[in-house]
Order: sequence, then structure tokens, then C-alpha cells
Amino acid sequence: QSSSLTSIEIPASVKELGESAFLYCFYLKTVTFKGTALKEIKGRTFFDAWALETITIPDGVTTIGESAFEGCTSLKTVSLPNSVTEIQKHAFINCALEKLVIPDGTTSIEEDVFACDNLETVYIPASVTYINKYAFKYCLNVTIVAPAGSYAETFAKTNKIPFQAL
Repeated sequence: QSSSLTSIEIPASVKELGESAFLYCFYLKTVTFKGTALKEIKGRTFFDAWALETITIPDGVTTIGESAFEGCTSLKTVSLPNSVTEIQKHAFINCALEKLVIPDGTTSIEEDVFACDNLETVYIPASVTYINKYAFKYCLNVTIVAPAGSYAETFAKTNKIPFQAL
């Protein structure tokens, strides 16, 4: 925790970031990953990093942990690698995301993952076979874009969320 940290570079030698590693680093604006040793962005890693605007998750990360980016109110852009298979609950709650591409290989989207009122478009691959009914809570203007006949299409129609086929 640091109120003055604005930038950090995480070297390839780092294999794990502890849970809540950058909790309440309000002014953290830039995070650069140098390498791919990380396997997970643990729970609350960047919780309330208000100034964080964009982040590219390195290849090799398989899990975005619970509340990993919760409260990152300036976070507009997240690039997820194809290695991500799980996005846990509250991962991006109260962020400024407008668009997100869920990578191929992701199988589940948990509760309140995208409770972001700015979210307009989510691209969901055919590999997703579970979406919690509250995954898009508070996303009043979201459109789900996914392959026709996919679980995402069924989910969108069941929950009266606009759907666009790829």
C-alpha cells in the first residue's frame, strides 16, 4: 500500500504478486509487466487503484482473481491474453471499462464481474459455458457480441441483454 506510488515495472523474475499487493495505491497509473512468470492476478491485487487507466495482462496468466481490479474507477482498457480461463467474481466491478474482449479459452464469467455502468460491448468466445446471472449487473447499455448459437447468445436472450452475432 502506498499513496504516492504512480508507476511500477514488474520484472520477469516475479512469479507471484501477493493478494492485495497494490491495495489502495490510489495514484498508481502505470503497471508494466516484463515477462510471463505470473500465473494469476490474485484477489484485490489492484483494488482501488483509482488512477489506473489501462493494463495489459501478460501471457501465461490463467486467472483474474476476485476483486482484482475492483474500484479502479479510471480503468478503461484491459487486454487479456488467451491464457486466461477464469475471471472470478467482482474482478472489474466499478471500473470505467467501455469494451472488453474475453479471450478464447475462458470458460466461466462469475458474479458481478462487469458491474460497470460504462460498459457498452463485451466480446464473448464460444468457449464460455457459464455466465453468472449477475455478471452484468448495473451494465445498463451493454451489448454481448458472440458466435451465433453460443452459450453467450442464450444467456443474453434469457436475460434480455442486447446480442449481436459474430
